[in-house]
Order: sequence, then structure tokens, then C-alpha cells
Amino acid sequence: MQSTRIIARFAVLLPSMLLAQAPAIVSVLNNVSGDARLSPGVVAQIRYVPIAPSDLKDYNSVSVNLGGYRAANLGISADASGAGIVTAVLPRELAVGGTNLTITTSRGTSSPFRIVLSAYAPAFLPPWTQCASDSQIGYINGVGLGATSPPLPSFGYPPLGQTYPTVVKPDVTVAGIPAEVQSSLGYPLGGEYQITFKVSPDTPEGIQPVVVAIGGFTSNAANLLVGVHHWSGAFEAYGDYSGPALPEAIQTAPESILITSSCAVPLANAESVANPRNPPTALHGTTVTLTDSTGAERQAPILSVSPRQVKYIVPAGSANGRALLTVMLDDRVVATSPLDIDTVQPFVFPARNMYLIRIRDGVRTMEPIPTVGWFGEGMIDLGPETDQVFLVMAATGLRNRSSLAQVILRLGFDLPAQYAGPQTDYPGLDQVNIPLRRFPPGTVSPDDRVRAQLLVDGKTSNLTFYFMQADPAK
Repeated sequence: MQSTRIIARFAVLLPSMLLAQAPAIVSVLNNVSGDARLSPGVVAQIRYVPIAPSDLKDYNSVSVNLGGYRAANLGISADASGAGIVTAVLPRELAVGGTNLTITTSRGTSSPFRIVLSAYAPAFLPPWTQCASDSQIGYINGVGLGATSPPLPSFGYPPLGQTYPTVVKPDVTVAGIPAEVQSSLGYPLGGEYQITFKVSPDTPEGIQPVVVAIGGFTSNAANLLVGVHHWSGAFEAYGDYSGPALPEAIQTAPESILITSSCAVPLANAESVANPRNPPTALHGTTVTLTDSTGAERQAPILSVSPRQVKYIVPAGSANGRALLTVMLDDRVVATSPLDIDTVQPFVFPARNMYLIRIRDGVRTMEPIPTVGWFGEGMIDLGPETDQVFLVMAATGLRNRSSLAQVILRLGFDLPAQYAGPQTDYPGLDQVNIPLRRFPPGTVSPDDRVRAQLLVDGKTSNLTFYFMQADPAK
């Protein structure tokens, strides 16, 4: 009799126990702003519990539904607490106002979660700029700019060359000064928009807030470096680099090679290249002064100048923190801008600036690395198993690393560095020697494009790419 009561009690509890395992939505937030501003077509992060291991294996195993429409999933992940996060583009067919959202996983379907959609929910990532016809052109990506004409497709790929201008043209201000919006386009499938704008010549130099307004809704403020901008000298080696300054390029380390560019204000009277082994602190009337966070001023060694850019070395001994960079031409200040200094900020030169050291039968040889493809992927041949092969990488910004143990190359697996420090022949240039080893059998084929990234004192470098081969007949 006692066992019968236990079974009966368990039978009553079983449905509620199963129900407790169904996913429950915790929050729905704008993927860019991190708040509850949502609109049709916006990219949202939906946080839910509990999460099943199968959810992380295939994002198509989790479906998101709103008002009878299915959202386009972009990915599934888990946060530090173990909750699931599904990133999805909210259906563009939805009407403005309140609607119910549910998610379905292997554990079942959640209870409805009420959200409110506005016509617009502008939110943007940090912008970047490039020069065009002596003007600074800005680009900013984000979400929530509403309908486009023609309408953006929710699923499937659009015809090649088709563009999707927003129905309403947004307003953009930089430091509160209106910028000229040149285009406002939606991009299919990802729920993202891009605005192209021309910075007003009246905008003050320095880091200034960019704000987007549309239909009475205002975005978050995203910072833009106005006037001059910076990028690592490593990027120049990728070719005629005239693209956007990367956000991390305003961060650098003492004795790094850096480039400062200007769109409108000439930084030099002419183009000139200095002796790279003994760079001067003044070149044809151009000087670069760095005032660090302690107020100490140091002259930067200059590698080259032109009216549009100055290539120089961040002075040794510059203190960590926010610094002020001043470029002078013929004893007058032509540009000032902030610069963030840290002990280490690694940048890696492309594969064509590297080489291999091969030891075969006790004979040591140096080999250039052939490159292929649009991105200059390096072709590394490890040769027969009896060869010892070392990758010699050109870099900048890592000579002040804490210890050699803190320098690792991530190449599908972690490879420790044998040397990481100054290259000695050229100021500002660093060198990293990595003993290579073979990938486990079956993990990488000769046609696989392998990504490589240096990790120095916990900071990651830019990416380089390689094709790995092991030709025993080499």
C-alpha cells in the first residue's frame, strides 16, 4: 500500500516536473544597445533557461516565433551563468506595438514573453572613417532603421547588386554638428544597416560622439576619431592600405611602428623616407611629439612623411594611459589627437614579410614564405617529419612583454614562442620565432585555410592566414 501511494504521488508530480524543464525566456534585448529598444527587423538577443547541450550544436534546433512569424536565427551561445542566448533577426513583417515571443528547443516551447516593438530602434557600433577627396567619410553599422525600399527579404538571398535604401533617411550628428548623410542601406539576412556620412569641416578634432536620429528615435552615442586617425605600421605592409582605421589602431605600445593619417590637413610639405636604421625626430619640417599620461613630452623617431600621413615610432618610455599626439609642420601645429598607450599591443605583419628556418640533416636554411590569394595567405611546407621548421614572424608592439611564456601562436592549437623581442636591425620592428609542429592526422588538409593569431600577455594580435602542407618529397 505504501509503495502504491508513492507511485501515485510521483505520477501527479511528473507533469509539473516535465513542465519545469521547458525553456523560459528571461530577457529580450537589442543586440547592439543591450537595452529593450526593439523594432521589426532588429537583431535581438533572447536569453533563456534551461539550455540543452543539443541547443549549442545546431542553431536550427532552436526556433524563435513572434506573432505567427518565425525569426531568422544567427547563432546560439551560452553565457557565464549557463543560460542560453539565441541571436535572431525579428521578423520584418511584424506590426508596431505589443506582441508575444516564444522559443522552441528540444525541451519544448516556452511560455509567451511580451515585448513591445517601435517603428525604429536605432543602435550603432563604433564608426570608422577613410579619406576621400580631402574629406573625412564615416561609416557606421547598426540596427533599427526601419523599412527599406524595396523591402529587405527575411529569408533567402537577394539578386546580386540589389541595394535596399531605408525609406526614411536618418540624421547623423558628430559632436552635435550635422553630418552629410550620403547613403543609408539595409543589408539582407543579418538585420544590419550601414550609414555613410561626410564629417563637417567645422567638427572639432579628437574623439567625438556620433548620434543617429530617425523618426523621433535617437541612438546611443558611438565615438569617432575626427581629424587624424591612427593605424599600425603592420597594416601598411598588406599593400597600399588606404582603408578604414581599425578601432584598436588607436591603442599602441611604446616602440611600436605607427601611422597617423589626415584627410584634409597636410602633415608634411612633401613625401620623404628616412634612414630606417637611424630615423630622425624631424623630417623636412615635420615633427611628432607625444605627451604621455604623466605630462612627459618625447619626440618620436620618424620613418617617413607625406602630406597625407606620417609613419613614426612611439617613443620608448611613454607611460601607459591616454596620451596626446601633436604633429607640427614648420613650427606650427597641424594636428593633435589622443592615443592610448599600453605596455603591450601586438600587431603582426603579413605572411610575405615572414620566413621559415628549416634544419635538415644538421643544415640550417632560410626560406621565404610564398603567398597566394586576396589576403596573401602564406604557404608553409613542413617537409618530411625529420625536418625542424621554425616560423619567423615580423611584428610590432610586443617587445615589452612580461615573459616569453606569455607569447603564444594560436594556429589551430597553441604553439609557444622560442623568441619574442626586438628585431635589432630596424627600430620598432619585433620578431617572433615559433617552432612549428604538425597537425594531428586528419585535422587539416592542404586546402584548409588556417588562421593564426599571436597572444601576448593576454592580448591578441590581428589575424594572418596560412595553408599548411607536409610534403615528404620536398
